[in-house]
Amino acid sequence: RTIFGDGSDNVLNTVANIDFGDVGVVKVGNLACWEHGQPLLKYHTSSQHESVHISAWPPIDPHDGTEAPGLWSMSAEVYNQSGIDRTKTKGGLLFQEPGGGHSAVYGPDGRRLTKPLTSGDATAEKIVYTELDMKAIVTNRSILDVVGHYSRPDLLWLGVDKKQKDIVVSTKEGHDSA
Repeated sequence: RTIFGDGSDNVLNTVANIDFGDVGVVKVGNLACWEHGQPLLKYHTSSQHESVHISAWPPIDPHDGTEAPGLWSMSAEVYNQSGIDRTKTKGGLLFQEPGGGHSAVYGPDGRRLTKPLTSGDATAEKIVYTELDMKAIVTNRSILDVVGHYSRPDLLWLGVDKKQKDIVVSTKEGHDSA
């Protein structure tokens, strides 16, 4: 959504309010792959006050834990031999052998809350389940809130241009005058 650089403001709205019935409305956010390596994207997502973050990765080893206190679900797809054969990646830099599937849930303090799913088979596709303690977020944010007053919003801030951008602009003066 941001890697090609032509997305408009709506691609930055990565947090949604989702009603979980008895639990209530929870702010759930998402970034994909190397978007997690972009400090401004991570800060913008944190500034939307997500409680649960879903982190999607290709079948490469993701980083454990997180910088922003919240409940995190980290998913990584599984790559099997059939995929390697079809994409001809054997001997390449990435996706050389079957594996992936490092899906896990991390608590707001960075500790892993779920056990590994592989059970010896790195290509097994499974779903991670766990109970979430939403109160743990408040405790951890009282210690570290990356968008709180310690981030010094009086001196430092992130600017986000929320104007819709057209991919094609037809003017006599050029793009800058549109």
